[in-house]
Amino acid sequence: MRELRKHAEGASRRGRKCRYISSLVGATHLVLALALVSPALGQPQWTQTFDLVPGWNAIYLSVQPTVTDPAAVFEGLAVRSVWTRGVEPGSVEFIADPADALQKQRGWLAYVPEGRDESIAPELANIELVSIEGNRGFLIELEGEPATLTVTGRPLVPVINWEANRFNLVGFPIDPNDPPTFASYFAPSDAHRNQPVYRLLADGTWQRIAAPNAAEMRYGEAYWVFSASGSNFIAPLAVEVPTSSGFNYGASVSDHLLSMTNQSSTAATIGIRELGSPDAVPLSYLKIVTQQGPELGEFQWLDLTGTLQIPATAGAIRSARIAVRRGDFTSEHMASVIAITDGNGSRWLLPLEASTGIGGTAASLSGTGSGSAFTGLWLGGAVINQVSQPQIGSMDPEATSGAGNVCTGGSNEGMRCAAAGDCPGSCSLTCAGGVNAGDPCTAATEASDCPGSTCTRQPRSCGGGINIGLACTSNTDCPGSTCATPGACTGGARIGQSCNTGSDCPGSTCNQGSRCIGGVNADRPCDAPTDCAFRCEESGGGSEFAMRLIIHVDGNGQARLLKQVIQMWQNGTQVPDPNDPGVLIEGTPGRFVLLTNDALIPNFSGASLRDGVPVGKRISTAHFDFPGNDLAMSGDFGGTNTLSAAITLAPGFPTNPYRHKFHPDHDNIGAQGVTAEEAFEISRDIDLVFAATDPSGSNAPDYGFDTLAGTYREEISGLHRTPIRVEGTFRLQRVALTPELNQ
Repeated sequence: MRELRKHAEGASRRGRKCRYISSLVGATHLVLALALVSPALGQPQWTQTFDLVPGWNAIYLSVQPTVTDPAAVFEGLAVRSVWTRGVEPGSVEFIADPADALQKQRGWLAYVPEGRDESIAPELANIELVSIEGNRGFLIELEGEPATLTVTGRPLVPVINWEANRFNLVGFPIDPNDPPTFASYFAPSDAHRNQPVYRLLADGTWQRIAAPNAAEMRYGEAYWVFSASGSNFIAPLAVEVPTSSGFNYGASVSDHLLSMTNQSSTAATIGIRELGSPDAVPLSYLKIVTQQGPELGEFQWLDLTGTLQIPATAGAIRSARIAVRRGDFTSEHMASVIAITDGNGSRWLLPLEASTGIGGTAASLSGTGSGSAFTGLWLGGAVINQVSQPQIGSMDPEATSGAGNVCTGGSNEGMRCAAAGDCPGSCSLTCAGGVNAGDPCTAATEASDCPGSTCTRQPRSCGGGINIGLACTSNTDCPGSTCATPGACTGGARIGQSCNTGSDCPGSTCNQGSRCIGGVNADRPCDAPTDCAFRCEESGGGSEFAMRLIIHVDGNGQARLLKQVIQMWQNGTQVPDPNDPGVLIEGTPGRFVLLTNDALIPNFSGASLRDGVPVGKRISTAHFDFPGNDLAMSGDFGGTNTLSAAITLAPGFPTNPYRHKFHPDHDNIGAQGVTAEEAFEISRDIDLVFAATDPSGSNAPDYGFDTLAGTYREEISGLHRTPIRVEGTFRLQRVALTPELNQ
């Protein structure tokens, strides 16, 4: 027997052949092996192909086979025997000729196909190889003609458990399109630089790599590599994997941070590419547009298409944040493979899997009646940045078309009117034409007040001067100006100035139609609400404020506004095992519940621990109150829909702003002890207008699925004779998938 290096420690231990799996793989791989007996839907898949030659072959398997039975893996191949290292310390490390030295050695596992003559390899090993596991090197003896071995399974995160001061049978994550030399590959590692490496030749013998600066490494090939010390080296490109199983996006995970280190002494260009096996999972990556010291400035999420290239100088640590776009999923469970290269010979293949967590895709659940794509608890807030000033009316324009009438006083001041009854307290009309054009009139005395005309024209207003835009009946009401019909030039040199005909407005027209009835542009012509700005926009006296929003959407898509919600835990149930009635097994699994009714709290357990005691998680808002525990909203949640809520606070409601428990002026009892109106009903009409795309401009990957935003509008009545209108933005994040409340 020719032997280049052999370490035998302790007495040889012989034993009966036994089926032994746990010594072959670590705990993590054992779990994977058990899980892959029945592959899950959307399992990441990769195929390794090996060209085998007659005689001995050394391969390194980087995938976890879907089927691990050696008979199935090597079916159809003229395999004589298959060997792999066990984990027993002191076993043979390296031999020159597998045919001579593998038999009867401690620490080896061996497989001989059924029906083969076991005299080929008598007393193979003390352990029989019964499961083909990934991240391992294998020695395969083939007879007959060259053959191709194809193994399909889940790609594994590269792991090498180096044994110090020994030869190790290992393989590496090599880029087959850009193979490195042995010298360049091991240069960053003190434990392996300039150490002996052996490759299996076609004649079945191991030969030391004599010219490591010239010889290239191969993907899927196993080598005997000496490790001079303990090591965690895998490749010149070190990758800090998000999880031990690669990229795993659970129902509550939308993005992962990937950290990569260029350990080589030369610059590299790191490439990240989605290979789409079996699915092309919709992915995004975070791009920083500006950076403000340690904090992110502006950033955007961009679709990951093609290869994301990241330059890395020697020794540099670079990172990338990768997210899934669940709103674009084509199936409930999706999986793929991510390739990470450095342009210097390293290639990491990492599995990626993700689920929507909602029992389908957003598209499949939309409008089917089988569920809602937005089911769950949504938490966020509204930022108010515009408030109308009630003393000058609202921001909405009134279309008068040059002939309408508006109330000039009273509780409906500035609102459209057709008769005195529409304007409690005041309604001044003027003659639309004739000799008394512009003079005050009433509908009852129209014929005498307006000979040759009708009493339908809106009040006149000052065309300029200090009273510009104010109502007038004669020129004396307008110092420095005239009392003209309230037309105004819409453009040109006299934009905004009073006019009666188009000839008064060079380069423009005389608009006597729609006008702003409030705001800084009050009484000016307008064509759209945007022409009628809020007062606070130009005054500079206002500041933004935020309000917390809590909304629950049930399985039917019904949205409810909440003022508080408590997350609790419902314990599961146990039932007798049908196969062994004396043993209890899980019947109904435990689950989280959402409560808006405090009376139900004793029925459940806490959802988290506080000082070792289970307690519920309470989320509340002080900005919305209403009778009852939750308020049904109208309209549809998400998409480009408008979701509305109507809140009414009676005069006696505890949080009505007019109700002061200790203030006698707000008890609706007058000074003489008689009923008097001192507190008023408050109504809040709220609209959430959802935006189809992310209004923030960041293009968040979960936008439209777990994140929604849009415009917040509210009209508050009862605080002032004129409704107060507020506007701002809102943003909501789904924080739980619980489909029902109080169950």
